Amino acid sequence: MLIIPFVNFIILILIVLGLAKNFGKGGGFAVGLLLLGFIFLPILAFGDAKFVGQKS
Repeated sequence: MLIIPFVNFIILILIVLGLAKNFGKGGGFAVGLLLLGFIFLPILAFGDAKFVGQKS
């Protein structure tokens, strides 16, 4: 039962990567969201980032 907590972390990484990608940001910004979300989330909210949506 030790593996289950790691699943949450993997899902969090996928969510953060998708959020950064949908706003046109790269992997470095996704790492910033993961480690320093309290700084990078306001950058997305109040910065010049525009939602570009998912690309098929």
